[in-house]
Amino acid sequence: MRILYITFLLLTFFSTSFAQETVIKGQVLNAELGEPIPFSNVGIPAKKIGTATYEDGTFTLQLPAGTQKDTLLISAIGFKSKTILIADYLKKNSSKIYLSPKTYQMRSITVTSQEVETEWIGKKIAPIIGGGGYSMASDYVAYGFKIEWNKKLPIQILYSRMYLRENKNVFPLKMRCRIVGVNPKTGEPGKNLTPEYAIVSTDENKGWVTCNWPNKEVYINKSSFFILFEWLPNRKKKWAPKFSEAFFFKSKVYLKNGIMDDWEIEPSDLIYSLKVAY
Repeated sequence: MRILYITFLLLTFFSTSFAQETVIKGQVLNAELGEPIPFSNVGIPAKKIGTATYEDGTFTLQLPAGTQKDTLLISAIGFKSKTILIADYLKKNSSKIYLSPKTYQMRSITVTSQEVETEWIGKKIAPIIGGGGYSMASDYVAYGFKIEWNKKLPIQILYSRMYLRENKNVFPLKMRCRIVGVNPKTGEPGKNLTPEYAIVSTDENKGWVTCNWPNKEVYINKSSFFILFEWLPNRKKKWAPKFSEAFFFKSKVYLKNGIMDDWEIEPSDLIYSLKVAY
């Protein structure tokens, strides 16, 4: 009898807990073209709850109890952000969310016709010895590496890459590369320096994963900035990819394990490099 009573209490507790949770689904679209906006951010920043849309712009977000009065923030690179009360969103007949493209006013950068030099920043060659491995802890993870440049400006971003130590998945993984400034208050990765970004996919089980920038003609006129590597959500991912560390290569890594999470400093010395022209 006592076992039945305890079982009843457990069932009641779990059914109540799940009943209090809310799962919202939707699709983020370009307001002008009606096309999906892949890898946009959806969540509640104040509560560190969030996700990224898939390539078709769809998302599923599980919200804990007590969040229906909160505000949902939807944002994407190159678009104006939007906020929606979660209670209002749940009442809508449509699950589509439209974002309007943002117009950027870029500062003019003078590029001279002098002879161009190139340079690799970070680790130039692949690790000879495997070293340690750092696994992704979630569907989305971002790594930020601070670049300190003491030579001629502006510099053009050509390639940015991370070294993948192990990938057991048999389908492509996707990575987005961005260039952002330095937050003046925290020293952490800050706002985008350019609306341009690069996306690469790989189905290799190890090796360099490289974002190609030359056709985007991205020039940076700052001596301090961050290169970001964002590993994007994939419905099929079963295995957590691992990234190589190097014993004799020091890199101060900023890590974010969720779309709405704060940046943290990761003690691992992960292998990355950035090729620039100047």
